[in-house]
Amino acid sequence: MTRLLLPLIALLLSPALWAATLCPHPLRVGYDQWPPYHSRDDGGRMRGFTIEVLEAVMAQIPCQLTYVERPWKRVLQGVKLGEIDIAMEAFINEERAVYGIFSDAYNPGETGLWLIKDIGTQGQGNSLASWLGQGQRLGVTRGYFYGDELITLLARHSHQVSAVPRESQNYHKLLLGRIDGFLGDRLATHQGLIDAGLGQKVVMAEQPVARLPTFFMFSKRSVSPALVTQVNLALAQLRQSGQYGRIWQRYTQTP
Repeated sequence: MTRLLLPLIALLLSPALWAATLCPHPLRVGYDQWPPYHSRDDGGRMRGFTIEVLEAVMAQIPCQLTYVERPWKRVLQGVKLGEIDIAMEAFINEERAVYGIFSDAYNPGETGLWLIKDIGTQGQGNSLASWLGQGQRLGVTRGYFYGDELITLLARHSHQVSAVPRESQNYHKLLLGRIDGFLGDRLATHQGLIDAGLGQKVVMAEQPVARLPTFFMFSKRSVSPALVTQVNLALAQLRQSGQYGRIWQRYTQTP
């Protein structure tokens, strides 16, 4: 009996041994280039809001990470097959819940109405519904999921809504006066506008039009529920310590 208890006691007393049972090999994190959430810079280093949160969480457990670049659909397929351990910035749906385990939400997932600075904000109203009710023309990005509630609203005003395959096309449509505003992610759209040299010309309305939280998704084939529990505890600690807030502020503060 004593011999059986000793390994258990050692495991309970040693964080390193505990972590080794949860992640015996570096966890494979699938990603595509989507700044400022996750991207690899010219020096080969991973950067972004999600990267900072994930690495801060895994440092507490601790687990090592290795990053695998793949298109988003192949990341999901890799999670399904157990070839990828973690997908980032994932929404929950019934299909993914079959093969994935989701962490607690770490990103509020704010969608905003983007307008020409000092011009577009005039007569904006208190909501996207009131803005559309004034007859304004709205641009959206084809294939982007805005959430069921927002999709229902857009369907009611379909004659005012136009879709483009790439969000950057809406930047130019706005500047040319072909639309009055467009929908975009709080962080990614801001970064895209900066990269296009439009960071001071196009701004997000003060209040988000929708919030659709995102999660880390873990493969049921390769990751234990116990690891996801530890990730959630680490996320809570990250918020409690203020570290999460400092990371978020770095990516949301206006230059």
